[in-house]
Amino acid sequence: MPESKPGFSALKETEEVQFLATGPDNNHRKFLEKVTLKSSITDAGNTNLTTTIRGGNIMALKDSDGLGYLYDADANDGTQNAIGILPMHLSMLDRDGTAEDKFTKVLTGGIIKAESEIYGEDKASLAVLLRTGFKMVGPTPHGSAFLLAPRKRYFKTADYTLLDTDHGDMFIAITNAVNFTLPTLATVGRGYSVLLYNGVDASMVITAAANTIVYGDAGGAVSTTLTFSTANKKMGGTALMYADYGTDGATLMWYVLTGGTVPVSA
Repeated sequence: MPESKPGFSALKETEEVQFLATGPDNNHRKFLEKVTLKSSITDAGNTNLTTTIRGGNIMALKDSDGLGYLYDADANDGTQNAIGILPMHLSMLDRDGTAEDKFTKVLTGGIIKAESEIYGEDKASLAVLLRTGFKMVGPTPHGSAFLLAPRKRYFKTADYTLLDTDHGDMFIAITNAVNFTLPTLATVGRGYSVLLYNGVDASMVITAAANTIVYGDAGGAVSTTLTFSTANKKMGGTALMYADYGTDGATLMWYVLTGGTVPVSA
């Protein structure tokens, strides 16, 4: 048990992980990254010993401490965003039987035999994993070839200023009216995109630098804000904001791909 302190301990269990496959010419395509796992995580699916995390579990990082946890699709703390797969069983106990943080490896790319061989997966996590370095055995198409598979998803209950690091993410306004402030175009550059969705019956506002949103205002010019405020049409307001050059080929602008109710520009 190389991740634990030196000393003797009783044999806990043995295991064999078989979710990985090989490709042509015995190519494994494996990519591993070091991650520190939180001591308190448990694997409820490992009924005989929940303090041992089974290889094949999908892993995530919590925003507050940057440590590894099991992927949790219903969370809003970072663990709802898959980062990889634990390649082998790992006991979270030290040699005295006390839970401790473990510095170990997480698989960030490789060839997976089948969805049924990994734990905690859903369509959202699978789409992300297949986009970031994993491949499934067989010729069947997988991943986010249709509709949506954001890199990360967060719920927001208060005003939020988007960051360069939010590229490719989805933010859902809940509980209260939310004003999303877009980042500076010069900072994020061409190709930055973010999906903003209003999940509550309250006004959602999207604010950018003056006259940079390619969406006609009351005077027919480009907009500075988009506001979803029409009665009975607030909830479901959707805007995929995409940064690209305007018609002059020199000035960056925000293009609006709206999938829900139409906003009122200002």
